Amino acid sequence: MKLSQHPDPASLLSYSSGGLSTPFSILISAHISLCNTCSEKVKLYNEIGGVLIEDTADADLSQDALNKFMNAIVHESDDRLPTDSKNVDIQQQNNNTEIPFPLYKYIGSSIEKIKWRYLAPGIKRVSILMEGEKNAYLSLLHIGPGKKIPEHTHTGEEMTFVISGSFQDKTGVYNIGDLADHDEEIEHQPTVIGKHPCVCIVATEGPMIFKSFFANLFQSFYRI
Repeated sequence: MKLSQHPDPASLLSYSSGGLSTPFSILISAHISLCNTCSEKVKLYNEIGGVLIEDTADADLSQDALNKFMNAIVHESDDRLPTDSKNVDIQQQNNNTEIPFPLYKYIGSSIEKIKWRYLAPGIKRVSILMEGEKNAYLSLLHIGPGKKIPEHTHTGEEMTFVISGSFQDKTGVYNIGDLADHDEEIEHQPTVIGKHPCVCIVATEGPMIFKSFFANLFQSFYRI
């Protein structure tokens, strides 16, 4: 199985530099545990950052030079990666378990052992406590086949990592191991596709903003 949806390069750069909040870092860790392409990018960013620190330890780096460096990394192309960089088979990487190792600490190692809470018809959720995080949240969702999350936008960044099943929105189709990386400008309606439920873990910087009045009213009670 090959992964087709990846974090934005800017998100990978922030992850590499330690600039992401914990919930978002957790999701990228899960993705790169399955994706050699993104793993190699993070290694590249770390190596470049290390060289930059060494070269500038005794000198001031101009803002213009820093901007050029950041722009070059964010827009670098895949042909800078090793030619043998390939996505690994998800089942092999995870030793035949459903949940990637970086998520074990937060949700355990088996979907069957998760104690879900009813959210809406066909939708269950578990909120994951993030100590010390005031403006970033992590939730686990179980969404039935054909079910939709009402059309919405966001109050900040949103990342969604697919553990099982598939969903689609206006930006594409997301399968196991894929990561959706959206900002506050996107307006979308994620819909589960296929015959199986979709289990995904979502990091957000704030509550969703729904187009529907009733969905927003529901959100005010259940904070999704």
